Amino acid sequence: MEIDETELTEFIEVLPVAEDPSEKEFFGSCAFEITDGDLKCRISFGTNHGDVGIALRSSSFPEPILEVVLEEVTKVRLQADPSILIVLGRARGASGTDPQPTERLTLELDPLRIRIND
Repeated sequence: MEIDETELTEFIEVLPVAEDPSEKEFFGSCAFEITDGDLKCRISFGTNHGDVGIALRSSSFPEPILEVVLEEVTKVRLQADPSILIVLGRARGASGTDPQPTERLTLELDPLRIRIND
């Protein structure tokens, strides 16, 4: 999975979260925090391992409400108007040498909405 951190920054309209340099190098990752009211959504992209992680938190509760890691991600697609980030990858349980990628997660930015198709 390849991503363009600059393109993601412009699309999401927030700067990436500061990460430990050794972790960033090992995972090949970048992460963003999106805030909508009292909700915070952290989405991270691990390009070296082909995974996308998402954690949803509420300002009134310290632990994540939802945490999901999607493995075998092949592509992240950005759609404008409305702003939606789409994560594509192999469907769970898919077999074969080159299965067609499927939408595994969609993240709508305004208002914040997450749909998991896994």
